[in-house]
Amino acid sequence: MRDVLRPLEELQASISSFVSSNCEARIASSRLEMERLRRDEQEKQRRKEEHEASLRSLEKDLVNEREYERSLNTEKKIRERKREISDLRKEVELLRKNLSSTRYESLTVEKSRLCREFHDLEKKLNSSQGRVDEVIKRVHELQKDLHMPQFKDAVRKYREKMLLIKCTETACEDLNKYYKALDTAIMRFHTEKMTAINRIIHQLWNSTYKGNDVDKIEIKTDETESKGADKRRTYNYRVVMHKRDAELDMRGRCSSGQKVLASLIIRMALAETFSKNCGILALDEPTTNLDRDNIRSLVDSLVGIVNQRSLQRNFQLIIITHDDEFLHGLTEVDQIKEYYHVQRDEGGFSYLSRVELEQARR
Repeated sequence: MRDVLRPLEELQASISSFVSSNCEARIASSRLEMERLRRDEQEKQRRKEEHEASLRSLEKDLVNEREYERSLNTEKKIRERKREISDLRKEVELLRKNLSSTRYESLTVEKSRLCREFHDLEKKLNSSQGRVDEVIKRVHELQKDLHMPQFKDAVRKYREKMLLIKCTETACEDLNKYYKALDTAIMRFHTEKMTAINRIIHQLWNSTYKGNDVDKIEIKTDETESKGADKRRTYNYRVVMHKRDAELDMRGRCSSGQKVLASLIIRMALAETFSKNCGILALDEPTTNLDRDNIRSLVDSLVGIVNQRSLQRNFQLIIITHDDEFLHGLTEVDQIKEYYHVQRDEGGFSYLSRVELEQARR
């Protein structure tokens, strides 16, 4: 029971406390305050509606202003484009006037030519691009091949072969230098020897030839370069004769005697120049086609050669002749003591007999 009554007692105590505290006056005051607050709320609601109306008006004005601004910008752009169009029309008109004053047909032809060149270059470019692609593809294939076992040492082998090639090229260059130096030396030697040969020929001709139609003879050299792979020099020799300032080839222009005498003199000069240490001088029928005066002069020349080489140990003069006068002239040389005579016996066989010059002179 106590538990049931306790809440009732607490409620009764609260009611008594509320009655004793004069709450009616406070309620009246609260009602007045609520009325005042209600009026304020209505006022604020009214002002809110006024502000919202004003805001809607301002937003509408803002939209109108933006639309007006957009229209102004559009008008501005239109005027600018009209001005640009006017300027472009003026420029086009000026270009037309200039174009009318120039050669329009030539410009058209030039344009066509340039178009053709452009198309040709474009075709070449496409073709080149295709070849480049093929080359790149081939390079990739070769690079793949280089990784194969058989091409493992390709770089090293290439370097070795390249080194061998470079060494060979260097050796070839050195050999070419040596060849040029040797060729220069041979040319100098050839020139010196030809000078010596012509000097001896001149001396022997002047001392042997008794005619007055030829002053001297000499050997001329025409140098030519071979057209083969070795590019060696070749020399064409010809015998020329001089009379005063005139020079003529002896071939086809000299007599048989002059030809024989020139042949003997040239051979003697060659022997004197190149075979000085070889003491054998052999002449076969040297007096053929020579007249008596030239035979006598040849004998004198041979006598001079024998006397000049008398001190040479291995000197030996071999002459085959049927000319008794020529032989008699040679017997006057003190250094010649004997000669051999070829005869036929009664049976027609040849035999060789030795003839002492003392016996021949008797």
